[in-house]
Amino acid sequence: MTGNRVDTGILIPELFKTLAAGSNLPPGVATPQDWLATEKARREAIRRQEDENSVMPTAEAIFRAGTFWGFVLSELERFARELPPALAGLPVEPIAARIETEVENIRRRLENSVDNMK
Repeated sequence: MTGNRVDTGILIPELFKTLAAGSNLPPGVATPQDWLATEKARREAIRRQEDENSVMPTAEAIFRAGTFWGFVLSELERFARELPPALAGLPVEPIAARIETEVENIRRRLENSVDNMK
């Protein structure tokens, strides 16, 4: 560029390079305004789902999953720690019945734990 003149020999190839490169907008989005409107609509849909309690934030889901699995592991550890001494010397049938009862108790406590998290 000299003074107020533009060298079209430089400008035109640069313009064609830009046009050939295309845009970095997602497929199906023609303009940045369309992209912004799409993103706003997505965000509004997420807010509506949160208001309806049909989704939860990721951090809360991670916390609840961690709490649940902590409870599961503590129940299994308790099961492994308490049951062998209680079953020592018993015949097979009472052992199987006791294990089945304990598993059902654990299942019930887990269901109550999940219900309390809601």
